[in-house]
Order: sequence, then structure tokens, then C-alpha cells
Amino acid sequence: MADLGFVRLPAEQHSFEARPLMSSGTTCVMPAGHPLASKPSVGVNDLARNDLILLGRQRVNRNELEHELRRMAPTYRCSLEVHSVETACACVAQGLGLAIVPTLIAEFFRSDAVAMRRFVPDKAADYGIITLSGLRLSWTAEAFIGALSDSRYQKLVVESS
Repeated sequence: MADLGFVRLPAEQHSFEARPLMSSGTTCVMPAGHPLASKPSVGVNDLARNDLILLGRQRVNRNELEHELRRMAPTYRCSLEVHSVETACACVAQGLGLAIVPTLIAEFFRSDAVAMRRFVPDKAADYGIITLSGLRLSWTAEAFIGALSDSRYQKLVVESS
């Protein structure tokens, strides 16, 4: 059993207490040297005719992205479906396609093998900690939440986005 979870808000299960911590935007991750890396940002129409690595089937943010792709991009191809940002970035580094992922998490997987550009329209997402309702947290869990809530940490996260 875990004391807490770090999640995108709102939590899909409503039986948890949620503590919002930070917001972050969306990033397009592509292989280093990809033609789109020369642009300051990447839009939906830029994704046309590119192989895409899509995250989280049947999740709200995936559905929103696919709706936008169907509406704007003439054609798009889902070459892979993965369930973590880490896997998406690893697949991009191997040249298997482009991925649209949360900036906050993508920053942990920055490498020389990939380029990252702001995705527009930017879909800001809120992140926070969830706990079981009524559960008294350990002092270490409270200290961890305090560290994540620290304005210096949040400034570091926002500046890297």
C-alpha cells in the first residue's frame, strides 16, 4: 500500500483527496535532427504525415489530442501506442516517431537523441498528490509533499517547461 500518488488532476478515481501542486504544458518530442526541430514550436498540422507515438489509450488527454488531430491534420498515423512518457521518449530516441507528452515529465527524459519543442495549442495540465480520504500521512510523506510544494522547486519546473 502506498501513502500517496503523484497524478495528473483531476484524478480519474474520485475517492481520493487531491492536493494540487503545479501546472505544466505540452511538448512535442522528436528525434534529434528532425525537420520540425528547426521550428520554435510544433502545431497539430505539423504532425500530418508523421508517425506518431501516442500515450494512454482511452484517457482524456489522448482523446482530446486525437479529436484535434482528426479536426486539423489532413492525415496522421499512430505508429505506436505506449503507456508512459518514458517509453514514448525512448521510442522517439530510436527514431520510431514523434510524441506529444506532458512537459513536466518529458524534462526527465531529455537527451542528445531527442529534440523537444513546445506543442501548440498548449494544453496546460495540473498535477498533484492524491491520498486516501481520511488517511493520516506519515511525516516523511508530508515532508515529501512540502518539498514538492516549495516555490523554489516549482520555479525550477516552470523554467524548464
